[in-house]
Amino acid sequence: MIKNLLVILLFFYTLNVTSQAIFATLNSPVEAGSLSVADVNNAPATISPNPAVDVVNILPINGASFIGYDVFDITGKVQLSNAASDIYKVDVSQLSGGVYFLQLDNYNAIKFIKK
Repeated sequence: MIKNLLVILLFFYTLNVTSQAIFATLNSPVEAGSLSVADVNNAPATISPNPAVDVVNILPINGASFIGYDVFDITGKVQLSNAASDIYKVDVSQLSGGVYFLQLDNYNAIKFIKK
């Protein structure tokens, strides 16, 4: 009988210690690295409007300049390309609705949506 009582007490002690450890783990702050888009969004321009209907305006950041652009669909196929003088307005009226990527020269692409 005493042996059974000791087993039961040991069981509840272990359960209590384990549940306290789990509770402490669940309530402790989590140290994690930052999730950032700074590396992804280092494009030299912003675009507007986004989503776009007919035209996407390219707004250079910090005086950046460009000599051309390419517009890719989500499969990576080039849908539009331009190396003309007026590259700050992109006519997207002939594109179907969906997600596209605007790449200025060799900079990172900027995602936009065509309505």
